[in-house]
Amino acid sequence: MPTVAVVPVGIGCGGWTSAVIESVPSAGIVLQAFGSGDVPPDLVPSIEAYLDRGGEVVIASLAPHGRVEPTYPEISGTSHELLKAGCYGAGTLTARQARIRLALALACDAGAGINQAFDKFPTT
Repeated sequence: MPTVAVVPVGIGCGGWTSAVIESVPSAGIVLQAFGSGDVPPDLVPSIEAYLDRGGEVVIASLAPHGRVEPTYPEISGTSHELLKAGCYGAGTLTARQARIRLALALACDAGAGINQAFDKFPTT
């Protein structure tokens, strides 16, 4: 089973979270983000670099019953911009549920399998 890390996001976490994202030996990460899937703007370069290295990123909401939706276009760190950059939205899945789903999708077939795993959660 591929390794998928769950990375929590919080206020002022950009520095240490960036270090985790840059060094984590995993095929994918699930970000536990604010509200509808937002992260601090200083975390975005690390997320984009992880995507560029071929990693898969799923965004889940920390909010109970939260839903990842594309909000606030043109603002760095918002779910809208992260989804546009290539991240997947977890919809209403918790980070742990999204982690299992991403690991299974990666184990079955990268690419199309991941799209199918998260296509039930339209985000654009």
